[in-house]
Order: sequence, then C-alpha cells, then structure tokens
Amino acid sequence: MFFAIATFIVLVASIWTKHNGEKVVRGVVEAFIVAVTVVVVSIPEGLPLAVTIALAYSTKKMYQDQCFIRVLAACETMGNATNICSDKTGTLTENRMTVVEGYFGDVSYDQEEFAVKKIPVAVSAVIVEQCAINRSAYLVHKSPDGKVLERPLIIGNKTEGALIMMINSWGFDHEELKSTQFHQSKDKIFSFNSAKKRSTAVVHRPDGSVRIYCKGATEWVMKDCSMFLASDGSKRSIDAAKISALEKIINNMADRALRTLCLAHKDYPSPDKLPANWQESPPDNFDLVLDCIVGIIDPLRSDVKEAVRIAQGAGVTVRMITGDNIATAKAIARQCGILKDGGLAVEGPSFRNMTPKDVDAMIPHLQVMARSSPDDKYLLVTRLNGYAIPANEEEWIEKMRGRKEGITWEKDRDLVMPGYREEWESTRPDGGEVVGVTGDGTNDAPALKAADVGLSM
Repeated sequence: MFFAIATFIVLVASIWTKHNGEKVVRGVVEAFIVAVTVVVVSIPEGLPLAVTIALAYSTKKMYQDQCFIRVLAACETMGNATNICSDKTGTLTENRMTVVEGYFGDVSYDQEEFAVKKIPVAVSAVIVEQCAINRSAYLVHKSPDGKVLERPLIIGNKTEGALIMMINSWGFDHEELKSTQFHQSKDKIFSFNSAKKRSTAVVHRPDGSVRIYCKGATEWVMKDCSMFLASDGSKRSIDAAKISALEKIINNMADRALRTLCLAHKDYPSPDKLPANWQESPPDNFDLVLDCIVGIIDPLRSDVKEAVRIAQGAGVTVRMITGDNIATAKAIARQCGILKDGGLAVEGPSFRNMTPKDVDAMIPHLQVMARSSPDDKYLLVTRLNGYAIPANEEEWIEKMRGRKEGITWEKDRDLVMPGYREEWESTRPDGGEVVGVTGDGTNDAPALKAADVGLSM
C-alpha cells in the first residue's frame, strides 16, 4: 500500500514537471489507475477492491442515466451482452395508445371516417358498457399541483385507457357508467389471463339476465365467436366468408402497424344458467358475439431506431418478442430496424412445438417472435444462454411434468424444448450467448429472471 501511495504522489507531481500543469484531471486519473494496479499486483486481496470500485463507478454512471442497478456485477455482464430480447409495448413504443379506426357493427371505419362518423347507437351501447366496466385502468385529469393535463394520464393498462378515452370522446362518462351498472356484491371482473389472452367481466343486468364481456387478442377472441353484432343490434352467424373478410380487415390494420383488439359479449337469460364455477373460471371462450375490432396506434419511442442501430453496430443481436399478431409485430420491427432482409419472424405456438435442433438452426436469423406467451419468451432465452436447462433425466422429467401426456425421456428428449444439458453443450462448444431481456410487465418476469441481465422498465 505504501508503494502504491508513493507511486500516486510521484505521478501526480510529474504532471507539472512533464506537462506544465496541463491536463491535471486526466493525469490524476491515470495516476490513480496505476496506483490501484500496483495494489492489485502486490496484494492479491486488492483485486476484489479494485473490481468493486470499478463496478461502483459504473453503477453511479448508470444511475445518472436513470438506471438503477440492483446487482453490481450486472454492469460487467451488460457490457458483454451478445443478444437483447426486447418486449414491444412500452419498451420500443411509447405505450401511449389511441384508437384510430375499427370495425363496428359490420362496418369498417378507416381513420378519417372514424374521426367524423358516428357508430350506430345499437352497437355503441354494447361497446360503451364493456369499455366502462371491463377494465382496471382509470384516468387522471389533473397534475399533483392541480393543473388540468393536456392529455389525461392513464393509470393502469394503457390499452384499456385507449378504450376509455374512445368512449369519452363519444360523450360518455366511464366512471358514472361503471358506478351505476357494476355492483361489486354480485358482479365480477377477471383481470387479463395470459393463457386465454383476454380479460372478462360478468355483469348481472337490471332485466335479470347476465352478460359476459370479454376483450383481448383479436385472433384468440375471434376464434371463440359464433356470431357478430350487426349495425341494427341484431346477432348474425359467422360463416367462412365473414371470417375471411374479418381476417382481411385485421391484416390491413396490422400492416399499418396498428395493434388490434377484439371486444365480444355473451348473454345468459338468468344467473342460474351460468356454470357453477363461473366465479373461478368465467364462460368466456365459446359462443361469443363479436362486437367490434379496434385498431390502436402506439407510436415508437423517438430514440428507439438509433438505439437499435447502435446495438447492432456493436455486434449485439436485437430481437423483438411480443404478444401482438405477427403482421403488427413485423411492421413495428421494420420501423425499428430490427427486422431486416433475410430475418425471420415466428409465432409463439409454432416456436414452442419445434425441436431443439430446428430452433438452433433458426435462432441465428430469428428477429421477431409474435403471439408469444411468457413461457415462449422464457424458452427462447433459455435456449440462448442455457439457463435452467435440465442437467439430467430426473430434472428433464420434472420440467416436462404436466406439459404433455405420454412424453418420455427415451423417446422425446431430443424433440421437446428446451432440450437437455448434454445436447445443448454439444451444439455450443464455445458456450452460450449472453442475453439481456427488456420488459415492463408481469408477463416478462420469467424471461427477465432467466436472462443474464434483466432490464425491467
């Protein structure tokens, strides 16, 4: 330690003898680095101190950039990242959603028509009631100091906030509607279910009937609809031609980078017709009536394109993983610069049923995963960095328990994701990737935990 201090003093003094007192700060920093190096070389116990000081300095710099580091070692790991798996909504985009067009009452409204035309009353009444009741979000119109905000602040789910603002623009008060039509004692709201891709509300109506409201991912909700709401409020059967027409509408919205959302309902004549277990599992996945499909715009964050470009220029592979449909995901990924010529986009249901060998062949070109579940995102990260891959037969059997019937180690170990340790290591003699995952929702938690660096927004 004495020699380190002496070296530091001599080097600082030399600033004035060699450089006439110029570049003092740089000279002091270099002197400090040399002194620390002397400590590390002469005293092995100095190495942990030097590393800790360097990481603490990095943590302070990250904090100045509004990044809070929970684990010091993450600063070093972050600098070695070779892959970034990013969520879309709220991470790449502003999460400032606005309904700009849609399909209402068997009529499709583009952005200009939606801004000026009125939705038929028989249709809007159903939509308004759902948007007011089937939600957990609410709006704040004033800042803490009492000033009226130019745009209301959405607290909670931003998609629900977009629907609330839509019906408010139609002249309805969402808070008043919910207070008069939803009764906590007998009605129930089910928050978003990532397995069903929808949220649901069960409402007992004044006429004695019960209405099930559900909204969610368009492909998932629409496949459970057997009827659609016509402009006069009547219900009509959905046939193959109607499904084809609806898919065309959805794809047209998605190609313009709009996020689509489907709203539907279902009626029961009386409470006793409800399934016995409706309070635990609402009957929201069959015989639904399609009310509308809305197109929601969510603009990119202003700095996303440049951030993606810098990461790719540094040799980091950037991938986007989202629950949106594949057309919307690809459109947004192209805008960001993530999806390039020769890049692949895959849907979660297809990915999870691929073999490990097929996934390894695809991963170098995989840039977008759409319609993903939390487990799909977790599987991709696991396959990239080897996190929690079963080390032996016992661990493999335990991980596969409950996934599919009839799976055996002897027959399926090379066919089912995420594979097993011996197989994974044999295909990666140089080791796995260093993976960073960015996300801002509870659905991102498994992947954030599996990543080498979890960047929660």
